[in-house]
Formats: sequence, structure tokens, C-alpha cells
Amino acid sequence: MKKTALIAGATGVAGYSLTHHLANQTDWHVIAIARDCSNLSHLADQVTLIESDLNNLADLEMKLRPYSVSYLFYTAWVNPPGGIPGSEENMVHPMKLQRQLAFTTRWIVPQLKRSRRLHDVFYRGFARASGNYDPENRNRSMLKNITDVLEQPPHQLEHVALLTGGKFYGMHMGPGIYPGFKIPFTEDQPSHPGFNIYAASEEYVQNELDQPVTWSIVRPTFIIGQSPKPSQNIGYGLAIYAWLMKASGQKLVFPAGWKAYRAIGQYSDASLLAQMMTWSAKDPAATNQIFNLVNGDVVSWEQIWPWLGEYFDMEIAIPDEGADLNVLLADRKSAWKQICEQHQLPHQSLESVFSGNFLAASVALTWDAEYSMEKARRHGFESSIATEQMFSNLFGQLEADQIIPPKPTKS
Repeated sequence: MKKTALIAGATGVAGYSLTHHLANQTDWHVIAIARDCSNLSHLADQVTLIESDLNNLADLEMKLRPYSVSYLFYTAWVNPPGGIPGSEENMVHPMKLQRQLAFTTRWIVPQLKRSRRLHDVFYRGFARASGNYDPENRNRSMLKNITDVLEQPPHQLEHVALLTGGKFYGMHMGPGIYPGFKIPFTEDQPSHPGFNIYAASEEYVQNELDQPVTWSIVRPTFIIGQSPKPSQNIGYGLAIYAWLMKASGQKLVFPAGWKAYRAIGQYSDASLLAQMMTWSAKDPAATNQIFNLVNGDVVSWEQIWPWLGEYFDMEIAIPDEGADLNVLLADRKSAWKQICEQHQLPHQSLESVFSGNFLAASVALTWDAEYSMEKARRHGFESSIATEQMFSNLFGQLEADQIIPPKPTKS
């Protein structure tokens, strides 16, 4: 008998990959829900598509009434106010972000021990500035809405698989802003100080679901994969940045300086994430557990950047003081238009596929961030992928979808 899965947030990078993954399994009936499902129309023969807003409880009840859902995969997300400073017309310099964090670490963080009020105000402000502040708990409210519907007939909810992420550990803060920062991140660590955007949703599935509904929580880091919403995706950002630099005759410049270049980190392949979320819902060993999900290797830009240069047939450069993306990409719109015309790509606006600010913030981290996969391995999840292979797979898909030109031949 087929299991009925509802994927909430099916057009985000995680939900999109999960929808494709489950659609190709013979033992699942898949329902995908999002505000706009037009980007999933190619799956209409395999997947039931429902357009609804998770904030609208009445609409959810009506549109889900014809089905009997047994598994909820919750990957939905509403971005809170705040986030990376600057605009796409005046992109933030990655070294400026580093200097701001260094100043804060040296002069402000030591003062927080003197006053609980100052401590709370500071971490609230940092959460807001980093896009991690959701005081109205809108994400928890959306999760509660859909589980409230699924815990009533005709549904027979058995399991909720929730996607959160590395910000739970303060990955975005580093050891300077979060003195309790400790790597490798393990699933038993507490959340960072101040408001944590994932904590309320995690607490909800662990403590407030009706019995005997079970749960699992998966915490990836930077998710890399195909997505209808690609601007907040470092994989798209790197590919399009490389082509913009190549089109303007420049080297592939790493814009965040040597300290960031040598910091170690990890990534989460979207296909690997889909495998883990499916496994966490089906395998009894994963019941009521939290798992990190990263590719399995530990890398740095010092490893990845030369590989990118070779992939795109470009020389690389790592300026000591970094580089201003506003200068490097001053002609980005005309360069993008030229790329699309020269390679006969369906023209998409540059803003729809590329965010310079997201790229700047993603490469600017100067601290090591490592996730333990020991718990997942111990519970039976063995899959992994090399990070270079993950990027190669994505770039090949972007070429096939005519978002970027074909891989350059060696000059």
C-alpha cells in the first residue's frame, strides 16, 4: 500500500529536491503544497499539486480534505525581516562584514557579561540583522496550522519530518559572537543565545504533536541543489559569478580575503538531504531523533576555488584585502545580457537567479564550522557525496536547464 506524503514548501531548494525524490519512488503518493506550484507543473502526472498559504487554516482544511495524509515533510519557510545589509544595486563588501564582526567581538561582546538587559538587547539585534528573528513565531504558526489539519480525519498522520538548519548552533555567529560556539556541532548541543528561529518549531514537534505521531528533525547547513528560487543558493551564485567574471575578461577573484579562504566548512547536497528526510520518516531507528546532514567531507575555499577555476577554465586570484563586488561586477547586467544572447539562453533577469549579497555573506565567514555525522551513521544513514561532485552535478543541471552556458572547453 502506498504511503501518502505531503511536502510543505515544495518549491524551496529542499522541498523541490524532496518532491522529485519521492515522486520517483513507487511506494509513495506525493502531494506538494506551496503558494505557487507553477514550477512543479512538469510533475503534474506524478504529484498532486495544491496551491495554498500555510497561514490560511480554512483554505488548508478545504484543499486537503479529499486526501488521507500519513506523512508530513515540512520544509516551508517564511523569511523574517532583516538579513544581509545593502541592496543588489550596492552590494555589501565581504571584508566590511568581517570588520563589523571583528569590532563587535572585540569591543561589544565582552561588555555583555555586565548586564542581562544589554545581553538580551544585543542578541535580539544580532538575530534581526542576520535574518534570524521571528518574534511572532510565524514559522511555528504555519507548522502548527498544517499539523492541526492533518491530526484530524480523514487524515491518518503518522510522522512529521521537520527541516531546520545550522543556525540552531549559532553557525552564523562564530566563536566571537557566541562564546559557547563549539565544533563539531552535535545534535545534543543547546541552541545559541538570544532568539533562535528554529527552536520554536523544533520544540513544537517534539512536545506538542498528538500521540502517537512520531517526528524527526534534520539540520543541514548551506543547501545546494536545483531550485525555482535560486538567488539564495550559493551553488547558483558561484556559477553565475564565474560566468559574469569570465564574460568581462577577469580572473575568478575570491572576494573575502585569506582568512575566509582558509576557513573550513561543509555543505549539504539537496539530493542527499532528500534521502535523509525520507529515511528519517521510514526507519524506526530514526524515530523521534534529530540528525545533522552534511555531505560527509570537510572543505575550504582553498580547496574549492581552484577547482572552480579549473571547471570554468579561469585563472583564480585571492587579493589580500578581498575585493568589492560592486567594482568586480560593475557591468553585471550588460554582461549577463551578453551571456544570454551569445549562448542563446532563455533570458532571465539577473536578480531572479543571482544575489551578490548572499554570495558575499556566504564566502565571508572566517571561522571553522563543522558538523558531526556520527549520530546519523550510528543510526544507519550511510550516504555521502564529495562536495566537488555536488557542485559539478548542480552546474550540469544548470547547463541542461539553460540557466548557464555549457561547461567551457579548455583554452
